[in-house]
Amino acid sequence: MSDDDLLAHLRRLGLAPQEAEVYLAMLHTGRTTAADLAEHLGWKLGEAECSLGRLVDLGLAAAGDPGRSEATPVEPIIALDHLSHARSAELQQAHTAAVNAYRYYRRSVRPQATDDLVEAEVNDSLLVVRPSSLLSALAGLFETSWRSAFPMHLSDRVPTALRPMHVRILELLGTGVTDDTIAQLPGVSRRTLSRNLEQLNQRAGTVTRFQLAPYAARKGWI
Repeated sequence: MSDDDLLAHLRRLGLAPQEAEVYLAMLHTGRTTAADLAEHLGWKLGEAECSLGRLVDLGLAAAGDPGRSEATPVEPIIALDHLSHARSAELQQAHTAAVNAYRYYRRSVRPQATDDLVEAEVNDSLLVVRPSSLLSALAGLFETSWRSAFPMHLSDRVPTALRPMHVRILELLGTGVTDDTIAQLPGVSRRTLSRNLEQLNQRAGTVTRFQLAPYAARKGWI
C-alpha cells in the first residue's frame, strides 16, 4: 500500500490531515519524539505534540513514557482496523441517538399516530412511499388479517330486524380488528358497543365475539 493510499484511508476513517501526516512520518522514522517530528515536518513543536498526543489517544501510536515525549507507531493494518472499529461504534451511537430523537419528535411534535404511519413524499400529485420497518410490519399485519378474515359482503339474507348499527358491527368483527377500533369507526362508546354485542349474541345464541362473527358469516348476515 502506497503512502497516498494509506493517507486516503486514514482520512476516510476520520483522521485529521495533520494527524495522518504525522502517522506517515512515524512509519518512516519509527520510534520518535515530538521535537524530531516537528523538525522533520517543518512544524512548530506545539503542533507536533498535539498531533502525536492525538495519535496516542486513538491507539495509532504507543507512548514511550508518561509524558508522551516520544512514541512508536502501530502497524498500519492494526491502525486501520482500530479506526474502522471506532468509526463503526460512533455510527452505531449516532444511529441510536437519531432513533431516540425521532421518537421524541413524534411524541412531542406529532403525537397523532395516524399522521406518521409511513414516510412519503408528494410531488406533483405523485405519492412516493419509502420502504421502512413500520411499513413492512403493517403490510404483514394486513396480510395476516386478510387471510384470517371472513368475506365482507351484504346480501338479501340479512334479517329485517337487524339494525344498521348491528350490521356495521358484524362487518367490523369479520375483519378481526379490536373492540376499540370497532367502537371508534362508527363513533360509539365502548359501553354502547358492549350493549350491541350483547344483543347480537342473544339473537345468534352465541357467547363471545369469536363465535358471533363466524355465525353471522354462515347465516349471510355479512
